[in-house]
Amino acid sequence: MLQGTERYRFGYHLLVGLRPGARLSDDDKRMLEQLGPAGVVLFGANFLHDVGYEEWPSAHEKLIADIRAYSPRPNVLIAIDHEGHGIVRPPEPVTAYAHARDWSGKAGEVARAMGLELASLGINVNFAPVLDIDSNPQSPIIGRRAFGTDANTVAKAGRAFVQGLESQGVLACPKHYPGHGAAIEDSHATLPSVPLGIEELRQRELLPFAELVRDGVRMLMTAHLVFPRIDAKPATYSRILLKGLLRDELGFDGVMVTDDIGMPAVREQFSSDDDALEAALNAGTDLIMICDYWTDTERAYAIAKDIEQRLSRGQLAEQTLVDSRERIERLLLDAPNHPVTPLPAELFARHRAMAPLGRRSSSALSEAQTVRLSRGGKRDA
Repeated sequence: MLQGTERYRFGYHLLVGLRPGARLSDDDKRMLEQLGPAGVVLFGANFLHDVGYEEWPSAHEKLIADIRAYSPRPNVLIAIDHEGHGIVRPPEPVTAYAHARDWSGKAGEVARAMGLELASLGINVNFAPVLDIDSNPQSPIIGRRAFGTDANTVAKAGRAFVQGLESQGVLACPKHYPGHGAAIEDSHATLPSVPLGIEELRQRELLPFAELVRDGVRMLMTAHLVFPRIDAKPATYSRILLKGLLRDELGFDGVMVTDDIGMPAVREQFSSDDDALEAALNAGTDLIMICDYWTDTERAYAIAKDIEQRLSRGQLAEQTLVDSRERIERLLLDAPNHPVTPLPAELFARHRAMAPLGRRSSSALSEAQTVRLSRGGKRDA
């Protein structure tokens, strides 16, 4: 077990999913107290789905209050995936919009509505927008989650989305750098291999990310993909794609967060003595995401200890972690502690009338199903 303030020091680099349940579990209380992760991730199972809106926000208020009370940090990231069509975790009456493709021309308006609703739930980070381009009709995972099939459409809608969401005090985290749209495999099931070279990335997949980096976006999520023509390592911990391309070439100085490292695409690499964790941090990654759906979040202790040991052995430079902590601290200062505040029925009605609505995933569905969206909705999301 890490001792004293060291446990908080290495907890800075963790973003941890809570265990299923609308109450903070004893294990999660212990983890928040002992590790002090930079933030937590909420899933559908962290909300009450079998009661009405007159009841479930009070339970959620208690959950948010406990997260903040047990965290040793004055500010904590409370994050969620909230895109639309199946990827909507809170129950009704929170608005479940359709795929992003169906409201790309209203991305700013929809994002403002999303931001207002999420902020009312104490949430201050949304893992959105999707900046992937729907560039391959065979893609099983992106499809209509993307704003469009060309870089300009995606960049324009992505910019409007970020501005709209952040106008309500919810930080945007665009994803999945450097672009998942050309992959023909699903990283929730395997590690996709994408046969694009670096110039092809620069000419298409990277363009929306480059636009938002120029705008000053503060957070980006990396993808579990491998581009063998560029690097044998997955983009999640590729120094070429992260430090070389994103940090040095594009000039991104915000916080990089991995997608969940428990996903099958990289689970083994981050579970073994592989250099995945070390490589990710040395490549400029700041936050390692560990969610309970894919992997037991008890692993957070081992990862914090691993960071400590690799630092002591010289495999991680002290300055690398200092620079990372400074980026995380800036982000935490920008993340408001929103109170949980129920919203009036007429506001939800206005939001529902704003753009096409999609289906809401049942809380009985697995979280894996809710992220595997189909093209045109033929498969369960």
